[in-house]
Amino acid sequence: MIGEFELIRKLIEGWKPARDVSIGPGDDSSAIVADKKRLLLQSTDLLLENVHFCKGWGTPYQLGWKALAVNLSDIAAMGGTPSHTHLNLAVPPSWSETEIIELMSGFKAMADRYGVSLLGGDLSSSPDLLVVSVFVNGNALESRVIRRDGAKPGDIIWVSGLLGSAAAGLELLKNNIVTDPQSELLNPFLMPQPEIELGTICAQNGSVNTLIDISDGLAGDLGHILEASNTGAKLIREDIPLAEDNPAYADLPDFDRFEFALRGGEDYRLLGCTPRSKFDRLNISVKNQLGRALYAIGEIESETGLRLISQEGGVEEIKAVSHDHFKRFDL
Repeated sequence: MIGEFELIRKLIEGWKPARDVSIGPGDDSSAIVADKKRLLLQSTDLLLENVHFCKGWGTPYQLGWKALAVNLSDIAAMGGTPSHTHLNLAVPPSWSETEIIELMSGFKAMADRYGVSLLGGDLSSSPDLLVVSVFVNGNALESRVIRRDGAKPGDIIWVSGLLGSAAAGLELLKNNIVTDPQSELLNPFLMPQPEIELGTICAQNGSVNTLIDISDGLAGDLGHILEASNTGAKLIREDIPLAEDNPAYADLPDFDRFEFALRGGEDYRLLGCTPRSKFDRLNISVKNQLGRALYAIGEIESETGLRLISQEGGVEEIKAVSHDHFKRFDL
């Protein structure tokens, strides 16, 4: 099987957008024209048992929460406001009615947090694995929607929080080192927090040239921006905010906090690019409204490729590759 992103490119070849399509495949969300000023954002994602999660890793409530959260994160990455959702479930005999209702409770808790209405969905049986598929939509002013293709040389590259925590949580579960679903070490993986409020600030501030959520790892998602914008970038190694250290990580085989931040994925933090002259203003807005700061980690360059700069001045060319579902590690 070819790689995931190459297959996607083949699957969407030849499709011509209708006249009301403003943003087609290739961004965090697609968009159709709602009226003269607004776009209707749309995104969908699925979680498949034994690929994205295993039964017993966390509670059904946490799974329902995550299923909607990861979709809302796509709306946040466009600077939009989520509004509606559909939920599709294929339920195997190994999942009880009580567990599915608990899953729905977690889904609803995330929906209630952001005023998202459930409009429907589909329910089916499954022979052996649980499938959770979610569709969401939202809205954004067309003049303020933020896409992946706007990065410009000289832009500061920033992220909104620590990276690698979710990947570390996954490894702790895989290795049976931490199994308590209420452990704070597992929260980033089991119950990610979509950054809707930050996405709204970015849209209103008008100083963010491009935005993406970090689902496939810093290197991979930055790579999506670089490809869409036809640019390159340098990252300052020491400026990348890593997951806080914990004694539990010492028991993980080959654990590297930096590599987990660079390629781990599922952090669902926002990654943005802002002109250097406007970054301080944006950061002040974020501090005033959210009580936290952004992390400046590098700069967009005209020369294509991705370079990692160390404090000593060393330069390392790194691959801007994403997590690939067709090359996934075994669970």
